[in-house]
Amino acid sequence: MKNGIFILFLSLTISGCTIFGNFYIANKSDATVDVTINLRTRSESSHDEYVIKVDDINGKKIKFSTANRMDKRIIHADSINNQFYFILEPNEFAYIGSGPNTRLFNVNEILIKQEEETTTIHGMQYGQFEIRRSGLFKYVGVKEIK
Repeated sequence: MKNGIFILFLSLTISGCTIFGNFYIANKSDATVDVTINLRTRSESSHDEYVIKVDDINGKKIKFSTANRMDKRIIHADSINNQFYFILEPNEFAYIGSGPNTRLFNVNEILIKQEEETTTIHGMQYGQFEIRRSGLFKYVGVKEIK
């Protein structure tokens, strides 16, 4: 009886929990890529501490904790326009934020321009990043540009 109650409690707890993930854009192409990230307005969320971290790929495996060790470039938001603009060189990747249940937190949209083609990613929509498991109750969302 105790085991049954424990299993019921555990399954209800796990099925209702929010799983957080970290999101990255990886430029695996031979060209530079222009990235613009439009944040939600300040009234919807605070992003005073929101930063983008950029580093070289150099064979690194992108994991949940990779953002903690990235320090090549750190970009702060333009507080007037509520946006980031940066260039990803070939073989660079950027940590662009985190979010619950495969959605980006505080991000309205991401515009990725490669040569003449622009890709738009909406921050609150599912399925726009490749989701990779990264430990128990953690994941990584990666958008690779090839």
